[in-house]
Amino acid sequence: MNDPGDIFELIKSLSKSEKRYFKLNYRRQAGRNAAKYLQLFDMLDELDSYDEKSFIATLPDSALRKHYRQAKFYLGNAILRALNQYHERNDTRARMSSLLQSARILAAKGLHRMSYSVLERARNIAGRSQAPIFEMLIFVEQRDLLDYTRKNSEQYLQDVDRFSEQINLRAERTYIYSLYRGLYARLHAIHGVQGPPRSLEELAALEGVFTDPIMQSGMHRKSVQASFYFHEIRRHFFAAQGDADKAIQEALVLRKITRSDTRFGYLYGPIACNLCQHYIDIGLVAEFRQQAAEIQALMDAGDTPGDIGMTSQLRILLQVFHIQALTREGRFEECQPRVAEIAAPFGVHQAELTVNNLLFCYYYFFYAEFGCGNFDKAFRWLEKITLDKQHEIRSDIFFHAPIMSLIVHYELGNIDTLEYLLRSTYRMLNSKQRIYALERIVLDFIRQLTKLVDLAGLEALMRETRTTLLELESIPLEGDVLKRFDFIAWLDAKLARRSFAAMAALRFKEEQAALHTESGNQ
Repeated sequence: MNDPGDIFELIKSLSKSEKRYFKLNYRRQAGRNAAKYLQLFDMLDELDSYDEKSFIATLPDSALRKHYRQAKFYLGNAILRALNQYHERNDTRARMSSLLQSARILAAKGLHRMSYSVLERARNIAGRSQAPIFEMLIFVEQRDLLDYTRKNSEQYLQDVDRFSEQINLRAERTYIYSLYRGLYARLHAIHGVQGPPRSLEELAALEGVFTDPIMQSGMHRKSVQASFYFHEIRRHFFAAQGDADKAIQEALVLRKITRSDTRFGYLYGPIACNLCQHYIDIGLVAEFRQQAAEIQALMDAGDTPGDIGMTSQLRILLQVFHIQALTREGRFEECQPRVAEIAAPFGVHQAELTVNNLLFCYYYFFYAEFGCGNFDKAFRWLEKITLDKQHEIRSDIFFHAPIMSLIVHYELGNIDTLEYLLRSTYRMLNSKQRIYALERIVLDFIRQLTKLVDLAGLEALMRETRTTLLELESIPLEGDVLKRFDFIAWLDAKLARRSFAAMAALRFKEEQAALHTESGNQ
């Protein structure tokens, strides 16, 4: 708890059941001293924001004010101890750590056979959980106990050799896992959650991870953990290349791992979301709905791996994926009941979502309203994106929002302000090096739009921009962004004097026809 706000953030992160457990457990353990620390806990919990100097001044106890630094450190440790106990039952790693510590205590007291028995229990759990690091540590402890538990020299030598072999095997698996985990860390540093790569340099960096000799070695087959990261790297790469079919295959393998291996259960939600996203990106909305129905059935049956928090996020995100699928089909009117269902109590749900997922929701609320012609409502959702201070988490959506704001202002008839907003948007995107081919085309279109005075010139500009965008659509690095907002359908709507929804629906039907033709030829 070195940072001034650490204790505040820790308390705010607790669920209701965790808070209740801490208070009951601490009151029982601390006795007479519990009252002042529980009061401190409640005062911190009631705050909306934290300023340490101001908060210290409100403390009723002078001793607490004087020794606040030590008090918050003590309270933080007490909370962490309670959390360890609270999660131990459902956390395999915590149970193994607890058993390992118990075995060491017993060994220190000279109770070697009891210690060995506890280690056996821990090893059985580690074996079922396929946790090679823990298995290796347990085997080392058991080997050290042989000096105290051996019956004869021959058996002793056999046991030493057996344990040494097992330790070496687990060490190899741990080494292999660390290699693939390191590669994934490299990929995450390049790709993160910034959305698909938008330049050849970004794609080349991603390809460097994909073609690394470790990925070609086949070593991942020796470790389930390594195998998970092997397939996750492949999924990222195929998605970045625009090969959604292969990305889907990798996501299906990952989903199987998260369903069968408890260590990766907490990743079931993100993997399920990735799978849904890939289906929608490629236009396989029927397959998406089938997948979403399977996930919903698992959640309704209480059979979803991972924690309750991820399940609650997944429920919200599935609704938003349905909205995204409807926008792809041009069925914007059908989005309205779903948007109303989620957005009305959305303030309650915000705490359940990561910032990344929150921006994703905001964007598709915007798009659903835009497609129905509700431009004022659409603009309000865009504002929530652009005002978010943590935009680095999902910069692809954050930097797309100002472009969409220009389009919304045009629809609202705010032509006089477009030139100023255009300069502001260009400066911001340029300073962050986020101007790629699509952004350049749209910004140039808006710039020329502000200077046109006749309808013929406007239609000519729209046709010219449409032709340029059609060429861009075939490039995977840019085509994926056009799926987030169909600029071509928007231009078609203006030229044909029809609704945006109608032209988006027409474009989706043409896309589906092309997909069926392509699959028929194969």
